[in-house]
Amino acid sequence: MRHLFTLLLIAGSVFAATYYVAKTGDDGNVGSEAAPWLTIGKGVATAVAGDTVWVKAGSYAEFVHFLTHDGTANNRIVFKAYDGLNSIIAGPVLFEAKACNLEGFQIVYDSAAWGLIQAVKFDEGGDSSAILDCDIKPLTANSTYGHGILCTRRGVTIHSNTVHDFGTRPANDHGIYLQGSGCTVTNNTVYGSASMGIHLYTEGVENPTESCVVAYNVIHDNGAGILVAGNHNQIHHNVCYGNDAYGLKAYYGTWYGNEFSNNVCYGEVDGMRVESNGANVVRNNLFLGNIYHLSWWAAGSGTTVDYNCYWPDSYHAFYFGGNLNYAAWLAASGQDSHSICVDPLLVDTAAHDFHLQAGSPCIGAGYGGCDIGAFPFVPESIPETNPPPHKPKKPRGKSGSQSTVTIYFERLGNGRVYDVTGRRVEGRVIFDNRQKRVVVR
Repeated sequence: MRHLFTLLLIAGSVFAATYYVAKTGDDGNVGSEAAPWLTIGKGVATAVAGDTVWVKAGSYAEFVHFLTHDGTANNRIVFKAYDGLNSIIAGPVLFEAKACNLEGFQIVYDSAAWGLIQAVKFDEGGDSSAILDCDIKPLTANSTYGHGILCTRRGVTIHSNTVHDFGTRPANDHGIYLQGSGCTVTNNTVYGSASMGIHLYTEGVENPTESCVVAYNVIHDNGAGILVAGNHNQIHHNVCYGNDAYGLKAYYGTWYGNEFSNNVCYGEVDGMRVESNGANVVRNNLFLGNIYHLSWWAAGSGTTVDYNCYWPDSYHAFYFGGNLNYAAWLAASGQDSHSICVDPLLVDTAAHDFHLQAGSPCIGAGYGGCDIGAFPFVPESIPETNPPPHKPKKPRGKSGSQSTVTIYFERLGNGRVYDVTGRRVEGRVIFDNRQKRVVVR
């Protein structure tokens, strides 16, 4: 029995390896830093769960196809750009293996040379894979049709990428096209797409787009912003500005359970279009500088709209069977009973800085007392108040030990201060405005 137990331990062990790819390498090498491989494809064919492949500077004209090996949730296969955006993939990327990461590359795609309609695709078998911190663009801006990223899988992560200048067809070519479930699209910047910046679309019951999170993205100067055709998706804390048609859109159909919250829509024809007649929620959003802040096209919609801020008012600030101002919209629609139509007092809309200034009416005006918009208000200083009446105890330790503890912090509501771990800061709190830190004595 002891021997059997030992064998099981060995079988369950994972010995992670680190490999290297460089333009000076050879695929006949061992893949070490001293003897690197020449191609990324060699790394894809070799790396197994838990392995990391570093790719050094240079342009790699390859079709990078993750197919041979799967990673696992705890032991992913990771490909990293050793020299950041100087590590270039000059070709398409296709994920057909699970739990594989691609991190930090510049991906330059020429659809005419490769004949595909997307630079990056998550396809059959590519569940739970991820693309992170990449710059994704066509060889020539808006020269050919296609998407930046196309995802048809489950549990995919698309995080902190810049995707730009894709497509020539205003109705078909998107920055990020999401057709999957349980996916996360966060902290990306998408601009210059011929059609939508981010497009969530369900095609048939076999491949529903549902339970996805699209958050903290900046979507600007595309044909349109974010379209949602699916169920139970969370669309929150995104900034949409300068898109030709709209910032947000609940697409035509009976889609339900979607929540559009704490977004900013600025300088568009429609801040948001409601076409779906399903039960969705639109709240805590900031709509400003649009021709129409909200266009309501769905007869009998189950959507609830409330706790938003609109600015400025006009005779066509809303569309609801005709052009309406704010008061007429409230009376006709029965929506927005807790919303406001007032200058939100932002830092600099012309420079696309949508943070709230002190005194903004959006502070605490959202659902549940949160702030309206994508950026919760953070005050610049915290006054020193109510110092303790007694002398603080000396710290334990050797003579001369420091009695000051510095904690970098985030300021939350209700007058409380928390450190970056989420713990409340107690004691005498002094704010150092020059160094942006609190000191606790």
